[in-house]
Amino acid sequence: MGVNVETFFNGALDFQISDRLSAGLQNFYAKFGTREQINTLTVVRYHVTDKVNLFAGTESQYGTNLITGELELLQVNLNVGLGYEVADDFML
Repeated sequence: MGVNVETFFNGALDFQISDRLSAGLQNFYAKFGTREQINTLTVVRYHVTDKVNLFAGTESQYGTNLITGELELLQVNLNVGLGYEVADDFML
């Protein structure tokens, strides 16, 4: 494989804990040039109504230099907010 090869993977899991409470896990992997990045997001949602939810979670992003093998924490975020679920066929 050459240095200019780019690879991307994305995956998500959602778990319904109760009628109003759910949790999710999302992972994103990217490899480009001599860098590799992994982004992981965990979230808990409380469904106020069928369409509206309150959410909180963490997001962390790690990077690796493939030449030196050096691993570094790029960022950690705490996410809190209000969400609205749109129809599956909604397009911007």
